[in-house]
Parts: sequence; structure tokens; C-alpha cells
Amino acid sequence: MTALDQVLGSISFSARLTGMLNVYVLAPGESSAPFGSTVAPQINAHYHQHLFSFRIDPCVDGLRNTVIESDVVPLVAPTGSAENYAGNGFVVEEHVISTAKEGGRSYDFAKDRRWTIVNREKLHYASGKPVGYGLIVGGASKELLAKEDSWIANRAWFSTKSLWVVRDEEDKPRMWPAGKYVPQTRSNPKDSVAFWCKGEESLEDQDLVLFLTMGINHIPHPEQWPVYVHSYMRALRVFYN
Repeated sequence: MTALDQVLGSISFSARLTGMLNVYVLAPGESSAPFGSTVAPQINAHYHQHLFSFRIDPCVDGLRNTVIESDVVPLVAPTGSAENYAGNGFVVEEHVISTAKEGGRSYDFAKDRRWTIVNREKLHYASGKPVGYGLIVGGASKELLAKEDSWIANRAWFSTKSLWVVRDEEDKPRMWPAGKYVPQTRSNPKDSVAFWCKGEESLEDQDLVLFLTMGINHIPHPEQWPVYVHSYMRALRVFYN
């Protein structure tokens, strides 16, 4: 936690990625390949993603929590109208994530999407709104670029969405979004988000756990050969309401 986090009452994290690039040798006369970057003569480094799942087990003034998705959007009323005379109006549109089948959410940069974990039984003294803890992820949010029926997605379905909202149980917590034994699986196990986020199970005013998918798309360049120095990833979760 940084000094700024302490002032804001927030929690942030940062990650630095390093290591050896995964490469292969180009054939003589082959100048490039479509799925990688040439980082040295006849050496091609694969395009790839670094994706991480962060488990968030909230308790916002108790265990009866709800997640609200918020989008910041311009007002549809035209400039000159009574509702938007100067043409500069924008509003926040909110959507309650109500059921398990709605639990998988995608980040929308254009709408500056954010999520808030709230306790609707407790109201903030100033705003009059439910007390909450906001997740603001920004550019660190990434999703899997491989197809939904790809080998990767068949083992790591968590990576296909930016956020998963899951109903939890204190005596049997849901811990691993891709299952406990990923190296020993060929498909998503039943004890994973691929199955938790199905059906009509209520997510309102419940004991919840969230899995936040973050990472980077790594397009190598010659300066990263042979050792990938590092890429920097940072996100911020801010307390508000």
C-alpha cells in the first residue's frame, strides 16, 4: 500500500513481468512470421498474453453484498434541448448483477466501466447511497484473445471475462477460478467459474467472491531479447460512497 492509498483509503497493486522470451528459429530466407516478432536474425518471439486472476473476498459492512456495474455515458438529449442545453451532459448508468448467469462481465474502456461492491442495508451518511467499495481497473483489464472453443479457454475459462461475480459459502469457499489442479486438466472442472456462473442463483445481498482478470498483451520487440526486462502493470481499487 502506497502513501497515496493510505490517504485515499484504497488498495492498489503493481506487477512487473520478466523472464526469457519463448522463441523459435525462422527458416532460411523467412523474414517474419504472422504470430510473432523477429527479435534477432532468424529468431522469432511469439505474441502472447500474461493473464492473472485476483480473488477478492469482500465483506462490506457484512456478508450481504451486491455488485453494481456502472457505465459513464453521454446524455442522448441533443445540444440546445432543455435536458442538455450546453451539450456537455453525461450520466452514470447502473446495472445490478442479479444472477449467476450474469456473473461474467467484460470491461468497456469507452464507457469507463467500473464495479462497486455495496451493502444495500447500510446507507452512507452524505450520499444516501449504499456504502460500497469500487473496483476501478482501467487499462490493466485484459481478456483472452484465443477463441472460446480454444485449448486455452477449455482449461482457463476465467480468462474470457474481465470480472466474475460468484456466490460464495463461508464453510466451503470457492477458491480457484480454473480449478485446483490446472496442470492436470484438459477441460474446465466443475469446481470453476465455467460452472459457477450458470443458472438463476441469486447474487443480490449474498456472500460473494469476485475474480478479477488482469494482465498485458505482450508483443515482443528486439530490445527484449534475450531477456525480457519487464513490463509494468498497475491497477487501483478505490473506496467510495
